[in-house]
Amino acid sequence: TNDVNNGHDNVDDVVVVYQVAGVMDGHGRQGHVLTNFLSTHLPVCIQQQFLNCTKQEQLESQIQRLANFDLQSTLPPQQSDNEHMQKIHSILINSFHQAQWDAMQNEKVPAGRSGTTCIVCCWNDDWIHVAHVGDSQIYQFNTDTTI
Repeated sequence: TNDVNNGHDNVDDVVVVYQVAGVMDGHGRQGHVLTNFLSTHLPVCIQQQFLNCTKQEQLESQIQRLANFDLQSTLPPQQSDNEHMQKIHSILINSFHQAQWDAMQNEKVPAGRSGTTCIVCCWNDDWIHVAHVGDSQIYQFNTDTTI
């Protein structure tokens, strides 16, 4: 949606790709251009980071099996919750940095003159991770609790 606020566009986009959702709020004269670019590009960066991480984990698992001479094992090594959390956080941070870099390199995107805030959630059946840039906020509510 576009809302006019003190002569500036307030541009909000929602992105849902696979298990990623995001909300962006562009600001500046061409914030909508940057927001439109990032709403399609950031999920691609996140997906690529997940794929790269998965390939690396598979390679490490194969090397570990060979090192242990356990060629029959097909179970990947178990990760602690902290290791898992750190990998997801790294994926999200690297994705934000890559998307920013790509926007700055794109002559059609006014990344140096306009901006956007962004909230991204990644989830599966077992976890949810949230990342944000700027002053946008996200809250978790428990429906069993009165607020």
